[in-house]
Amino acid sequence: MHSGELSNLVPGEALGIDDFGETAGTRRRSPGPGRRGLLRGEAMRRIISQLFVLLDGVMKAPEEWHFPYDDNWMAEVVAEQIDGADILLLGRATYQIFAGSWPQRGDEVPRATRINAMPKLVVSTMLTSVAWQNTTVIAGDVPEELAKIKEQPGRNVTVSGGPTLVRSLLRNCLLDKLPLLVHPLVRGHGRRWLEDGLAQPLQLIRSRPARATM
Repeated sequence: MHSGELSNLVPGEALGIDDFGETAGTRRRSPGPGRRGLLRGEAMRRIISQLFVLLDGVMKAPEEWHFPYDDNWMAEVVAEQIDGADILLLGRATYQIFAGSWPQRGDEVPRATRINAMPKLVVSTMLTSVAWQNTTVIAGDVPEELAKIKEQPGRNVTVSGGPTLVRSLLRNCLLDKLPLLVHPLVRGHGRRWLEDGLAQPLQLIRSRPARATM
């Protein structure tokens, strides 16, 4: 089991990337049309997506291969991601899965109360109503709406979504950090988090093995 962290390199932007556990980065950027510029050192939100992947990039059906590697170290890494955020960003399919299970969980499940209470944003053009508390659907200009949210002070926006959402964030230079929890397996088939035609420069922040030998 191996954990690697990547950051998105955006032309003309200087990023200050911190280790796991930090709640917000600082950056100075040139404002786009209709946006205010952030002052040097002013904290802004970062969008961070954490993915479970295999060595060949497959991330489909993690319930079939992830759990043998689900130990205390893994739980700590995932918990750091949640604790460093105050907004949960989801794709439609992930939202529907989460909304069908998390509202029924309480204090007996670690961080369930926090996840249920925190603001949630769902990227979807198909959802017309949502029942999970504190959920808002983004159906219009998604990149513009997320760019506005990033320019607000606050903690991180943590992404729980499939590869479609992650690739969209990469293409639009909105993803600041991408921790990959790489499992030592190869499937040779299944949906991958990368696809042909996506060319995006990334910077490796750090790489570390799991504490346990697996």
